[in-house]
Amino acid sequence: QQHTPPTTIPYSTTLHAALADANVTSPVSSLPGSASAGLLGVLPLPSGPAAVLITAIRPSGALPGGHVVYAISGVQLQPLHTHELNDEDRQAGEAVVNLLESGHVLVAYDVDLTRSLQKQANPNERRDRTGSGFWWTWTLATQLGDDRLALSWAVRTTLGFISTCSMALHHHAAIGGGSGGAVWYTLISRRSRLRAGVRFITRGADMDGNVANFVETEQIVWPSTASSASSSSCSSTGSVFSSFRIIRGSIPVLWKQNNGAARPPPELETPLWASRVAFRAHMKHVTRSYNRVVCVSLVNLHGSEAVLADAFQRHLALDAPRVSVSKSEKVGDEDAAAASAAAKLVAFDFHEHCAGKEYERGLSSLMSLLKNEIHAFGVFVSSPSAANTTSTAAAAAEKDDASVQRGVFRVNCVDCLDRTNVVQSAIARIALGMQLYA
Repeated sequence: QQHTPPTTIPYSTTLHAALADANVTSPVSSLPGSASAGLLGVLPLPSGPAAVLITAIRPSGALPGGHVVYAISGVQLQPLHTHELNDEDRQAGEAVVNLLESGHVLVAYDVDLTRSLQKQANPNERRDRTGSGFWWTWTLATQLGDDRLALSWAVRTTLGFISTCSMALHHHAAIGGGSGGAVWYTLISRRSRLRAGVRFITRGADMDGNVANFVETEQIVWPSTASSASSSSCSSTGSVFSSFRIIRGSIPVLWKQNNGAARPPPELETPLWASRVAFRAHMKHVTRSYNRVVCVSLVNLHGSEAVLADAFQRHLALDAPRVSVSKSEKVGDEDAAAASAAAKLVAFDFHEHCAGKEYERGLSSLMSLLKNEIHAFGVFVSSPSAANTTSTAAAAAEKDDASVQRGVFRVNCVDCLDRTNVVQSAIARIALGMQLYA
């Protein structure tokens, strides 16, 4: 028996009250032992298969239209056989359960978390039914038998982060030409299941073009329906919302960083020619998914990291012209028909330009280099009838009235952590101003 928890925030309540009402101390935590909040798929254990069931969730954020996003907090493995479980079964099962109960696996019941709002609202966007790698438990879902059963029975999940807050506006900016006041702000990150791994051990790309630490982050803003953030509803059905996407990922060549040293230097695993297949595959995936791309590489141009900076620059010089984006795959981009314009590299030595007291000046100089593309790429702005993110038919009908984001920034350092976070947040702040005035 599958139980679907309440996921639509009542129009007359605040987000915070709605999340409190949907807390795990209410309907979900009191489910009978035979019920679950969702089926993730089937885990093949040594003694036989076991169904992976969601038994507890907690609200973590919201999306336009009043859709609540939950973090999985409880998982149960239900054996689908009569064999006695052994220590090997328990060890394998505990590892999977610990990951699923980490609080970072997100689920929603009436909206697809694995795809950005722009992809959901625009029928001309390329659609990968498995979420382009962002459906974190897809391998469990496929154990149900085939893709059709997985898509019909399994709950879609993504591994990442989400947070929603209200934000008061002190000027007259307002999405959709409104009167200002307050808006809801959601930040959601989706980590790809493809080439997942731990720091130092999993680096670079594989031959299919999948890279380590590949994460899509989406910044979503939509208007509040009341005069103050503290008393407004986040459902806002029928209103306009906007989003901005940015991605990160390891430098897409074949390299490693696991020679056993405390701070192992990066090393190329193959000659340049052998990495070209992986590089081309990755760039093809990015341009197909996001149209144009500006790669912002923050690694040091000198010292041990220089080998990565040089490899990235040489690969892009060789293979960027080969990255083709067909007209049918573009989203409203009539000015970039040439394939050679699909990718660009901005190599910026963050540690050199932003060291010490030069931090603000260095970051400002980088934003000056990127500001033209930030404004050229734009942000996604929905049509009013598409504010309910599940209303794809209405979105299709109003497609011509919606603005789209025409490109993406792909930011990386070595770990895709600290330096990447700083630059992505700086780009997002500029984009936020565009979203508020959209």
